Amino acid sequence: MASFGLPWILVIRLVTMAASASVLATTEPTAEEWAWQSNLTTVHERLQYLYKSGQYSDLSISFPDYQENVTVHKLVLAMSSPVFGSMFMGASGVGSELFLHDSPKKFYKLLDHMYQDRMDLHSVDEALDLYTIAIKYKVEGAIRTCSKFIIENLTPNTTLAALEASLRSGDVAMQNKSLEMLNKDPDGTIEPKAVEGLKLETLKGLIHKDLYVSSELLVFQAVIAWGKAQLTQKGEETSGNAIRREAEALLREVRFLTLKCDEFIDNVVTTEIFSPSESIAILRVIRGGNVTLIPESTPVSHSTRNRIRDPKDLITASMSCGRQHSFFRNRYSDKVKVNTFSVNEDIFLHSIKTRIDGSLEITDNNRNTIVSTSSNDVFKFPVPIHIERDITHKIYFVPPTTVDDRSGTESSTFTSGSTTIRYKSYNCIVTEIKFWSS
Repeated sequence: MASFGLPWILVIRLVTMAASASVLATTEPTAEEWAWQSNLTTVHERLQYLYKSGQYSDLSISFPDYQENVTVHKLVLAMSSPVFGSMFMGASGVGSELFLHDSPKKFYKLLDHMYQDRMDLHSVDEALDLYTIAIKYKVEGAIRTCSKFIIENLTPNTTLAALEASLRSGDVAMQNKSLEMLNKDPDGTIEPKAVEGLKLETLKGLIHKDLYVSSELLVFQAVIAWGKAQLTQKGEETSGNAIRREAEALLREVRFLTLKCDEFIDNVVTTEIFSPSESIAILRVIRGGNVTLIPESTPVSHSTRNRIRDPKDLITASMSCGRQHSFFRNRYSDKVKVNTFSVNEDIFLHSIKTRIDGSLEITDNNRNTIVSTSSNDVFKFPVPIHIERDITHKIYFVPPTTVDDRSGTESSTFTSGSTTIRYKSYNCIVTEIKFWSS
C-alpha cells in the first residue's frame, strides 16, 4: 500500500478546514457593511437601505419599453404579495429575472409600499392607477391605503372610474361613495370624457337607472363618447353607423322620447346614428304619435318619463308606525328597526318625517343600505331614493352617538349592587312620507 506521508484521514480534515476558512473569508462582512447595519437601528431603516442600494438583491425585474431594470428581494415581495409568493415557490419558480407587463412608474410606487410601508398619493387618478396594480398583486395594505384616499378625495370627474374599480374589486365602501357622488351631482359625473374607460355593462347599468340629470342629451352624449372611444381603441372608423353598432345596447337605454323636437334635430339627427326614416318616426312620436311608429330594430328606449321629477307631482302618505326603545347610558344598540314595508309599484322617496332627532337608515331585503341620512325631524333626500316594488325594505333609527345629545326622556334607573345605570326611552315614530310614483 502506497504511503502519502500523512494519514489519509488527516489530509481530509486539513482540506475541510481550508475550505471552511475560505468560505468564512469570503462571507466576512466588510467595514462598510458593518457600518450600515450598526447605524441603522430599525428594521424599517434597514429595508429602506436594501431597497435603495440593491444590496443582497436576488431578482431583476424588467418592463416593456423601459431601459432600466429594478433589483429587488424576493423575500420582501413574497411577504407583501401572495401572487409573488406563488411565483417564487418550488423548483419551477421564477429565477433571478422577471419580466412584467406593468407601468414601471406604478410598480415603483408599489415597491415603496412593500419596502417602506408608505405610499405618497397626490390625486385620485394616481390612487386609482395604484389601486388597480395593488389588486392585481393582492397587496392588501396598498389596497386599503388607495381605497381610503379615493373615498376621502373623490370628485365628480373621477366618480365613474372609482365606481368601475370598486365593481371589479368588490370594494363596497368605495362603491357606495361613488354612487353617493353620482346621485349628488349626476350632471358633473356623466361627462363624455369620464365614461370612455367604462365597461359596457357598467355604463349600461348606470343609464338604466333613474339618473337625475338635467337633460337626456347628457346621457346621449356620454353614449356617443363611449362608442367613439371603443372604436378609436380598435383603430376603426367613428362614423354614425359604426357608433350605432358598437353602442347599440346603450342606445336602447337612452330616453330620446323625452327630448324636444329641436333638441333631437340639433343634437341627435346630426350624428347620423339613425336613418332619415327612423329620425322622422322618432320625431313623430315626440310630437305625440304612437310609439309603434318606431321600427323595432331602432335602438331607442320607449320610455317617455323624464329623469327629472317635478315637486308638484309629489304624493304625501300618512304613516303611523314605530317602536319604543330604551338605550342605556353606558351601552346601547347601534340602531333600532322602526318599520318594515314594501310597495306594489316602484316609487321614488323624497322625504320621511319622524318624531325624533338622529339618523335614519333604509335597507333592502339583502341588507344593503339604500340610504342613510341625519336630520332633526324631516329627512329630505337630495336625490330621490328608488324603492323597488315587491321588495321588503326596513327603516332603522340610529340614535345620536353622544349620550348627552340624545333627545330621549330619562324614565328610570337600574341598580345593581353599588352601580346605578340611568337609561333613556325613545319613541321612534315615522309619521309621513313623500314620494313620486313611477
